Amino acid sequence: MKQKNTERYNVNNSLLQAYRGVFLASQSVMISAGAITFDKDPFVNAFISIIALIQLLVGFTVISARAKVVDYYYNDLSEVMPLDKYIHDRKARKDENRLRKIKNISHTRWKIDVFLPLSFASIWIVFIGYQII
Repeated sequence: MKQKNTERYNVNNSLLQAYRGVFLASQSVMISAGAITFDKDPFVNAFISIIALIQLLVGFTVISARAKVVDYYYNDLSEVMPLDKYIHDRKARKDENRLRKIKNISHTRWKIDVFLPLSFASIWIVFIGYQII
């Protein structure tokens, strides 16, 4: 990896870790608030659920994009295609990854970036479903 890309990789990887931390903290706070108000006011519960689901969607989107930036610099793709294209053009990214035999989602990343958001979404779906019933 070139020095320039190493620095960009380190910065973006640090940002990715920070985003994950903020995401986990925000969902934890919302789950705590939901637990406290669980059998109280349905309006408050609906409000907490909506905010938590919006946070979930935004967090997943931001973390996914930042992970692509990290992969871009880690795999030293700056001379192959522009960063914006790598992030937004799924076909180009997939083709380049296949060509270079790059596996973007490791077992650990799958757990953190896919399984955890799905777990939080499941909790909120159950929470909302219980409030409706």
